[in-house]
Amino acid sequence: MTDKNPVVHFELPAENMARMKDFYIKAFGWEANQMGEEYGNYVVVMTTESNEKGPLNPGAINGGFYQKNEKTSPHPSFVISVDNIHESMKKVRDSGGKIQGEPQEIPGVGTFVSFIDTEGNRLSILQPLMQRVERGNNMKDNMIIVRDVFTAKPGMASKLAKLFKKIFEKDSRVRVMTDVVGDYNTVVMEFTLSSLEEYEKEMEKYAKGEIAPEQMDLMKGYTDMYVSGRREILKIVE
Repeated sequence: MTDKNPVVHFELPAENMARMKDFYIKAFGWEANQMGEEYGNYVVVMTTESNEKGPLNPGAINGGFYQKNEKTSPHPSFVISVDNIHESMKKVRDSGGKIQGEPQEIPGVGTFVSFIDTEGNRLSILQPLMQRVERGNNMKDNMIIVRDVFTAKPGMASKLAKLFKKIFEKDSRVRVMTDVVGDYNTVVMEFTLSSLEEYEKEMEKYAKGEIAPEQMDLMKGYTDMYVSGRREILKIVE
């Protein structure tokens, strides 16, 4: 049976944000938390008892309000949680949907992109930061870290790190690090993946050249910037 991606969030557009918050607080007892400008003045709405992991009541979801304007959708929408946003984008396209723009990073939340389904409905998909997906009563405990460690040529560590940041800036699974002690020539690129199966799929895509053309262009010549490299694959111990 195919794993199901759950609906985890709803979104409603507001003509008058203060009026909308007041309505849902008074009518349904919801809690509305105003975010800052770095979040587009988004309002996070709590519809049920929740903690940092989300709603405590099975089946319940929280949501958000956003300011209606010429750049946003005028219609209510839902957000679907996915394990890998790029694989899900491909599935949406292959199934007849249309992706709206490029994935965007939401600080502290994950990677988000909207799509139009075959009937013209606008929805979104979200790959949460450090994604853990619960299927029934079983929690996936097989998340892994793939760590590529490079010894850069003299004077190249900073350039190599910045290049990796640019190549993977839209992929929330990737972190780029450099050493702060020692020879200052170590660059580490770390991927968080849900399983070895996901890792194997990523390697297969890379081998077939199934990555974005702009990423391919950026990767040209990066091998001339380091002396040696190694790969470590680690399992997260719960």
